[in-house]
Amino acid sequence: MDIESITEKYTGRRLGLPDLTAAWHTGNPLAQALAHAVERAAYAVSEVEADLARAAECISDDITDVRQALAAAAGQHIRTLNPLGELQAGGPASTCSSACATTASATCAS
Repeated sequence: MDIESITEKYTGRRLGLPDLTAAWHTGNPLAQALAHAVERAAYAVSEVEADLARAAECISDDITDVRQALAAAAGQHIRTLNPLGELQAGGPASTCSSACATTASATCAS
């Protein structure tokens, strides 16, 4: 995780581990608490960004499957979709099933 890029992206200020460590060593309880909070928040934001990237990839793959189904000619062999847009067991395995398993996304599971 890159604390500096996360803090700069969301606060406009580039704060890194040296800054947080310096705040911690001031002895000021408020500075210590804020340094700890910024570090934890940056880690959490980094994890959420990674989860969103995986979900976006999965959704993109599912959109591709739906587009193929809609564009198919009558009688053309394609993956079958149920009314919710989920692939059925008889169709080929979805390419996003491993990414969805890591994010515990029920909507992307194939």
